[in-house]
Amino acid sequence: LVPHLSTETLEFVSTGLQYTRVEKTRQTVQIDLSRQYLNVCVSPGPDGRNCSVCDKCARTMVTLELLQSLEKYGRVFDFQRYRRVRTSYFAFLLVQRKTDPYAREILAALHREKRRLPVKSRLLALPFLALPGRWKKRVYKLLLRLLAASGRIPPREGSHA
Repeated sequence: LVPHLSTETLEFVSTGLQYTRVEKTRQTVQIDLSRQYLNVCVSPGPDGRNCSVCDKCARTMVTLELLQSLEKYGRVFDFQRYRRVRTSYFAFLLVQRKTDPYAREILAALHREKRRLPVKSRLLALPFLALPGRWKKRVYKLLLRLLAASGRIPPREGSHA
């Protein structure tokens, strides 16, 4: 797709495909300016700051936490908001590990680093892991709608929460 965006005077080139998301985040941590300007959010606040609870923010913050660098990003993320969704996001990773490549990647990195998932997250994921396949998606969507309606997470794009 990227080469098709190129014109006679402008060439688009995709780079970094050889790196995983965790490896890209590890490289980003080495860039001091990223601590002031990193923006990954799909639902930024009026000030343009990361919301700290959407999928992309949570995924990035979990990865930064895994890399023991989260505390360096207090200017671009709201740690209090993240703490409210952290447990459920780790549970989400467990539930989605078979279908979500990012979940698999983060869980594999946790394993490599000999880090354990929070016990509360494992307990929260347990009922989802025990459900038959067709019910998992229904219950998961219901849970997302309930969390969005309660303000714990922003509504997903295209959802009708």
